Amino acid sequence: PGWGGQGFIEASVDKVARLRQEIDRRGLNVAIEVDGGINLTTGPRCALAGAAGVAAGSFVYNERSPVADNVAALRAVLPQ
Repeated sequence: PGWGGQGFIEASVDKVARLRQEIDRRGLNVAIEVDGGINLTTGPRCALAGAAGVAAGSFVYNERSPVADNVAALRAVLPQ
């Protein structure tokens, strides 16, 4: 994605998993963060694949519901 609101790229989940595996294999201390199309469905998938963080601009900042509600909803579905 190149601008806010673009869809999630499905291949990202596999890329995160492969990258996490390689980072771990090499014994590196590297955090992976994913940006682009993150929401209540894609965020947990990325986290479970090995992402330490997600950036969810369009999901958080929208006219449908308050920012605080969106952040709380996303935090509630992400693995701790």
